[in-house]
Order: sequence, then C-alpha cells, then structure tokens
Amino acid sequence: ILVLLILAGAFIPTQAFWNAPAVSTCNSAFMGRQFGELLVQPAAGTHSATVIMLHGLGDTGSGWKPVASQLQLGSHIKWMFPSAPTRPITMNGGGSMPGWFDLGTPTQDDVGIQESIDYISELIDSEVKAGISADRVLVAGFSQGGHLALKTVLKYHLKLAGCIAMSTWLEALSFEVPAAADLPFLICHGDQDVMVPVKSAYHTDKLLKSRGLNSTLNIYPGVAHSSNSQELRDVSVFIGALLPAVSEPSLTRDDVDKMSVKALKQFLIKKGVDVTTLLEKTELIEKAKSLCSE
Repeated sequence: ILVLLILAGAFIPTQAFWNAPAVSTCNSAFMGRQFGELLVQPAAGTHSATVIMLHGLGDTGSGWKPVASQLQLGSHIKWMFPSAPTRPITMNGGGSMPGWFDLGTPTQDDVGIQESIDYISELIDSEVKAGISADRVLVAGFSQGGHLALKTVLKYHLKLAGCIAMSTWLEALSFEVPAAADLPFLICHGDQDVMVPVKSAYHTDKLLKSRGLNSTLNIYPGVAHSSNSQELRDVSVFIGALLPAVSEPSLTRDDVDKMSVKALKQFLIKKGVDVTTLLEKTELIEKAKSLCSE
C-alpha cells in the first residue's frame, strides 16, 4: 500500500496521465470525521498488492489518480486514492480546504495527524482483511501527504511493503518503530523547493537511518515543490521492485471443471483469449483445458 500528498497542488502530470482507467468512488466517514471521496482503481488482473496514495493540502485523491497509469506497473496492483477532510487551515487564514491536519499553528496538530493516521490504517486493515498480506501494501505521499505516509507506515502494527515520501518532512520521532525494521523508504525532493526546503529531505533521511531503517534519498536538481519525469520513473522502479506480480499456481484440467463462468472468463482473458465468441460454459471449459496442464 502506498501514500502521496501535495502542499500547493504542484503535481504536474503529462498528457498520458489523463488516460487512466475509470475508478470506483465512495464517501468516507471515520470516527465521526467526514473524510473526502475515496477513489479506488481495482487491479486489472489478479489482485495481489495495493498502493495507497495520499494527496497534498488543498488537493483531493482525484488529483493523483492518473499516476496509476503513468507509472505503468502491473495489472496485479490495486490503487487507492483517499481524500482528506475539509477543515479550517491556519496557514490559509483559517479558510477551509482539504487537509489531513492543520498547518501553520504554533504547535503541531497531533490530534488531526493521529485522526488521519487512524483513517489510513483502517484502509490498510481493510486490504489485509480482504486477503492481501500487509507486506504487499505500500503507502506513498507528497508534501503533507508524505508526512502522513511516513507516520502511518512507522506506526502501523504490521510490517508493510514500503513507503514513498515526496517533498515532505519529518520531525524527531517520540515512538518506537519495531514493525518498520528493514522496511524500505524512498525519500524524494527537489533542490529548488521553497515551500518545504530540501534540507528537510536530508533531515528525514538521517532521522530514519538513525533508527536503523532502510532509507534511500533522491534529490532532483532544478525541481521545485513538484515532481518530474525522472522522479516518477524512480517511484515506478521502487514500487515494481517491492510489489512484483505473484506467480500463480498452474491450473489443472480438474481445476477447470470446478470453475465458475466468471472465473473461466477471467482466466481466459488473462491468457489473451477473446471470450466474446465463447457463448456456452462448455466452450469456456474446453478452451481453458487446452491452455492448462494435465
């Protein structure tokens, strides 16, 4: 599972981003707080991994959903794009906007942060309950979302696949992180970022390593509080390495006899078969048996 966020709507997609598949949506209420719309892009193939991406301040999950197609990862990955609740933001003069927690206050909004951590953790829980191993869930975030991604992964009670934190920050940790031992972290930051200065990335990387965690730091020359194509390629490689497709056991002819019409069609489609011409279940079974082992 993976988390991304944005402080100033600085994500700049290429044209290819807008060719993303359709996603399902639902409104999300959690512990009395009305979170925004949750967008879900199901795995096109057999679901065996999940990435949760967290948007930034003033943005919503829809601002990042095209990244799923841009990264060109496997059809086994399900994508989740949650949206923060709309709340008064101090640094916005008290005006309301989507935000995972308040910013600009004299002291950190620990209540708001924990509330959002609990919400994202509940999304992870739902994936685990559905049969996805925790170590097949990656969380990624950009800016404020990156901060939330880091803290969610560090505090979660099970070891996840990894964490990507883009253009963000992290203060000294006041809690232990036993479940995150050896978990890979990717810290990405532009060296021209004036909203979250690049020194925050060096500090975050140093802090994680001081806890014995596996952190990789990538600095992008000339990039402000945004992302570029090289950063996205690095993100794609990182996710692909941590969430490879899982080899499926070979089907036997006896297995085929026990499959439903839906399962037969899914199997054949994955094999590149045009099922529109196979109208009867017997035809589906015959074709499937011709493609499987004895």
